[in-house]
Amino acid sequence: ATLLVRGHFVAENGAKIFDGKVGYDLRIHVYAGKPYARLAFTLRNDGWYGYRNESRRGQRRPRQWLYMKGLDLDVPFADGPAADEAWQADLCGKTIPLAGGQAATGTLWYKYPSHTARDRNDETQFEKEELGRAALAGMKWQDADFYWLLENGPEPVAERGAMPGRIGLADAAGRPYASLAVRRFRQNFPGGFVARAGPDGRAGLSFRMFPPGGYWPRTLAAFENRTVQFEGGRRKTADALLSFGPTAGAGEDALRMLDEPLYARAPTAWYRDTAAVLPLANAGLRADEPEMDEALARFDRLQRAKVVLEAGDPAGPGKLGRDNWGKVSIPNLWERAPEEFMGWMNYGDLIWTFGYCSLYYGWPYSMLIHWLRLGDREFMDVAEDMARHRYDIDQYHVEDTATHLGGFQRLERGEHGHLSRQEKFRGRNTSWEGNARASHTWNRCLLLHWALTGDPRSLEAARQNGRAFHRFFYVQHRLGERDELHWQEYRTPAWAMDNWLALYEYTGEPEWLERADEIFTKTLLAMEAANGRQGHILEDGRQPVQFLSYIVEPVCRLHHWTGRKDAVLFLDRVLRWQRAEGSTRGFEKDGLYWQTLWVEGSWNHRPDITQPAGPATPHYNLLLADGYAYLAHVLGAREHGRFARKIYWEYMLHFGLPRTGISREDRMPLGYHDRGYVFMATPKIHAFSGRYGQLFMAVEEGL
Repeated sequence: ATLLVRGHFVAENGAKIFDGKVGYDLRIHVYAGKPYARLAFTLRNDGWYGYRNESRRGQRRPRQWLYMKGLDLDVPFADGPAADEAWQADLCGKTIPLAGGQAATGTLWYKYPSHTARDRNDETQFEKEELGRAALAGMKWQDADFYWLLENGPEPVAERGAMPGRIGLADAAGRPYASLAVRRFRQNFPGGFVARAGPDGRAGLSFRMFPPGGYWPRTLAAFENRTVQFEGGRRKTADALLSFGPTAGAGEDALRMLDEPLYARAPTAWYRDTAAVLPLANAGLRADEPEMDEALARFDRLQRAKVVLEAGDPAGPGKLGRDNWGKVSIPNLWERAPEEFMGWMNYGDLIWTFGYCSLYYGWPYSMLIHWLRLGDREFMDVAEDMARHRYDIDQYHVEDTATHLGGFQRLERGEHGHLSRQEKFRGRNTSWEGNARASHTWNRCLLLHWALTGDPRSLEAARQNGRAFHRFFYVQHRLGERDELHWQEYRTPAWAMDNWLALYEYTGEPEWLERADEIFTKTLLAMEAANGRQGHILEDGRQPVQFLSYIVEPVCRLHHWTGRKDAVLFLDRVLRWQRAEGSTRGFEKDGLYWQTLWVEGSWNHRPDITQPAGPATPHYNLLLADGYAYLAHVLGAREHGRFARKIYWEYMLHFGLPRTGISREDRMPLGYHDRGYVFMATPKIHAFSGRYGQLFMAVEEGL
């Protein structure tokens, strides 16, 4: 059974905070015959973020940010040993006697380095109290590591290292009574536990989700006020396991249940053949030529290298933060740079040039499909951590606001509320976080996570995204009342299509398919028709390959579910034009190989060009290979199939290598990096390299 307890917090005078928008959801899961309960606690601030242009009906929406000193999740017990019996706590690996009215508190902290992995000066110079705590653990100024502080009496005790994510309570004889374990405790620092022995003999345990003395962001003001900033529209979930009786002392088992739970996984073909996940290609595909066999094998190894360190190649020297990262996987990167990637606001996200990327392009989806394809447990673990960040931190959980903001995903340029660290973007001052927006929202990752785990928070956020797109196009831009709606940034209606199609595929609700069908007709198809049905979505073909590549899969999906002939013919015209007029098409010259380059802006094309007269890139090969392969499959167009193979092969062997002539024998090292960098555009490149290519491989497999 599951019990949902929902409430809101009030001020000391009894007034609701932000009219009741600050509250919590607590799901209590209990199981027949099992001596434990699972607790899923979500802190909610459903107030407005206060974006620079956040308004509704002409009314400005102010910031509704919560500043708190701490937050404990208390678990009191209704009965226990008799009042004259003593208690003892198992905390930080120590047994601590507790008499009536006493408490033992253990808190995990992290001592930040003076320079972070992004080569930034950290604000440690004012953390005198934190340095005092660290000094108890024998840590020096230059040290950077976890440490814990145990307070049970007049003299606190501190030790270097991470404390276990569990506290136990036993009677004086050491018989276990109860324990409380928390998922990913160390990774979501700071945090702590309290064991209490009441004066009446009864006791309780507490999880210190935000312990007193902690603060966020890492600024002088937050440090001096000991406040944790929690901006409007964000949430934060903690999962705990409350165990009772003799098994409550099995601390390692409790932590494994939380951090390494069992997951059910059917054979890959089952997900594909039942259309549960489409497209989805089996692992270990073979082709009829050695270089294609190598490309297909490298695709699978690249995915594994993102989560399994041993599967990758050394990244080589880098210039940002570290001289040489060596081999890099995502879990390994999170561990090696905890000051950047861990902590209650950061864990599960990735960093690129302009800050945290908010898991753009549906990162959890990439992890989940390769869990289904390849079976490596690490994919599912990373997907879980990412999905939780996506639905808690990366989602703007507000719908009663401006239609261009409410319910969308957070933008991929931010510092999770640490505004003083905002990067400059295109030379502009960005001491604020950019708007959540329709052009940067993906929900397929949430829906697959919900389908595989049953996590209701994923489904809730995905539905928010679907409603947000509906308000944006049907309310703000009156799509239902128009015959045509021309949209210069035409990736946005394509993302609406994908969000709505995902909701249709995972919920079966037909209105989502109907909306995807309508927006395609009135935007992409209408725009290309207005330009003479020549493959030009924008006038004179001035369309960047980036936007074009994003529309490919949504259009293929729409054709698959509706059978619309005009949809596949539209895609045929557009991709024929792009290949002829918007790419170098790849060639050999003077013993070197020149990769296919795609126009990123508007430039004059020459087939034998060695350096485009404008920005061009090979990084969209994988996305476009899906489109050309689908056309070959549906229309029987062999030239599309041959070209799809060519650009897939180029990508998997040469992506990231120089674009102006290489040897055919050159190979890009595989792993979570790009030319030796783990920041820069790496999250974007590998969001593509994991998310796309499935349709091409499914066609190769003969589906």
